[in-house]
Amino acid sequence: MGDDVWLRRQQALARFGEKALATGDIGALLHEACLLVVQGLDSPIAKVLKKLPDGELLLCAAVGIPRSVAVTGETRIQGSTKSAAGYAIDTGKPVMSHVPDEQRFEAGDIVRQMQVCYSLNVLVRCEDGAYGALEADRTEDRPYTEDDIDFLTTYANLLGAAIQRHRTGERINALLRSQTLLFRELQHRVKNDLQVVLAVIALQLNQPLGEEAKQQLESIRDRIDSLRVVHERLFAGSATGQIDLAEYLRALATGRFRMHGLDPAGAIQLEAPTAPLDTDHDVAIALGLIVNEFLTNSLKHAFPTGRGSVRIALTRHEGGSVRLHLADSGAPRTGAPKSGGGIGLKLIDLLVRQIDAEAAWSRDRGTRLELLFRPASAR
Repeated sequence: MGDDVWLRRQQALARFGEKALATGDIGALLHEACLLVVQGLDSPIAKVLKKLPDGELLLCAAVGIPRSVAVTGETRIQGSTKSAAGYAIDTGKPVMSHVPDEQRFEAGDIVRQMQVCYSLNVLVRCEDGAYGALEADRTEDRPYTEDDIDFLTTYANLLGAAIQRHRTGERINALLRSQTLLFRELQHRVKNDLQVVLAVIALQLNQPLGEEAKQQLESIRDRIDSLRVVHERLFAGSATGQIDLAEYLRALATGRFRMHGLDPAGAIQLEAPTAPLDTDHDVAIALGLIVNEFLTNSLKHAFPTGRGSVRIALTRHEGGSVRLHLADSGAPRTGAPKSGGGIGLKLIDLLVRQIDAEAAWSRDRGTRLELLFRPASAR
């Protein structure tokens, strides 16, 4: 074998390796395999045959065969030891056949119609068993050499690895699709359950209640609604478990304003974050509940004149941490909040510790709370 032939074959193998990594289309990959067999072996005909459960072989890809003779994806040929390709698959051994004098195998319709003189078949093996055969055909009376057989065998091994990679990818994608459906169904059910709970609370609020009982129910309603919003965002998004925190907090804050009968662009204005920032489900829920408590407290107590503003801001910091800034411009309230205060402040303290955040309160010209946290839960 000359240096030019060896170089051409090495280039063919390299091109196929690049193609196998670059494409997820198995049909295109098999066709490329046939093209490079034609080039590498200087054979006008090449085909890939897949072994079917019934033992027959399906023509999956071909070069040099007109549609009037055979159609890829449709044409079948005999398998098992009745054909050279079937024998190569069953035994795992390369088979070179001089078709005019061949007595071991039956020549198929394709071979006869294409007037093939020499045929070479090798096994294409995957990890989970034989895939089929890779075949090269010559119409001239020129037998294949040992170098030709070695090249086609090496090529078939590469093709088998590429097919196995594709099969593995398909299985992974099918599993992901299944998990995605289950995930979305779970989220849908959780969302519906939360809406049922909110409806029950709404019915209770319509009943004659004392002021204290009514406030407690409203507080519970607001907290459950914050959970509903985060599940709604998660359900509407991707299945990665990531939530756009800015969008979620903006929607949550807008909902709190309207629940209190306020227009976010009205006398008490809402300033909410707009730059996207992804976080995981656990962190989003904790921050949503914290924001809910802060807003509820501010809207109920900070604006006796009915005017002012509430600000929510997200700032990225070096090292991957994020700062959440909550502030209202309302009337200063005496003293700094402590963990021993009301249930809302106790809940905030608990959630801060749950996500390993750092919290700092300030009462200068209104109330401010700053949280430093990591957007992905480390638990």
